[in-house]
Amino acid sequence: MNRQNPITETKTRVSISKYSKDEWIIVECSETGIVYLQNPPDYSRLVDELAWEKQFSEERARRKAREPVAFFISSAIKKLRSKLRKKERIETVSEKILKQLLANGKTSLNVLDVGCGIGEKLAKIANHMNSKQSVPIKSIGIEISQAQAAEANTHLKKIGGYCIHNSAIGGLKEISDNSIDVIILCSFLEHETSPLQLLKICKEKLDRHGKIVIKVPNFASFNRIVRQDKWCGFRYPDHVNYFTPKTLRLIVEHSGLKVDSLNALPTNDNMWAIVSA
Repeated sequence: MNRQNPITETKTRVSISKYSKDEWIIVECSETGIVYLQNPPDYSRLVDELAWEKQFSEERARRKAREPVAFFISSAIKKLRSKLRKKERIETVSEKILKQLLANGKTSLNVLDVGCGIGEKLAKIANHMNSKQSVPIKSIGIEISQAQAAEANTHLKKIGGYCIHNSAIGGLKEISDNSIDVIILCSFLEHETSPLQLLKICKEKLDRHGKIVIKVPNFASFNRIVRQDKWCGFRYPDHVNYFTPKTLRLIVEHSGLKVDSLNALPTNDNMWAIVSA
């Protein structure tokens, strides 16, 4: 597969990045600045030999072997952060949006997590919201991994939701237009080979007051600049887009959506955006 520019979906002038590795060619567009994997694997390989859960565990093993001290420190910080925080940021942000919608008169809420894994985020959000509000929340997941989709479906059925086993775009096409209040794209857009098409379809599925919550690695972070090819945001070949604040805003605007807020501190390896139609 030889991709066009993911922001414009046209052929643009690119240069090969020094971050290319083995067979995987990373390029940078001179017109938009987007950095992306030019020759990503197709979905059939992602389902089996390059499945996310397999790639994730293998990448952890590689990082641990290559930089054991840095790996130990990073893991310890993540564990401490997890203990100190009552909720993940994605849960806090999503719940805040849902509460605002309730205050504006919504009588039911639909939440969609694209690339939901085993459905943990959706279950936490729904359970916490249902404990505070009487308004029903339907949790819907989309997951390409067959094993994770089956597990997510089991979890979500218990709270009145379900999981669609499909690619992101294929799964979104099964959702009714104008029916979703919050779409979660948490650590997902960097994996999608057709991110512009995905965002356009997300726009169709949003209720008129709905929001999209996006979390992606920040290619412009100080950590990437300092650590270069050892940056934690590089994942070959399942990370196919490397966004900066500028290019994330560009692709959102090209899709016909608008950025309500963008949190992209250079000291953070990740950035967040809240997007609306």
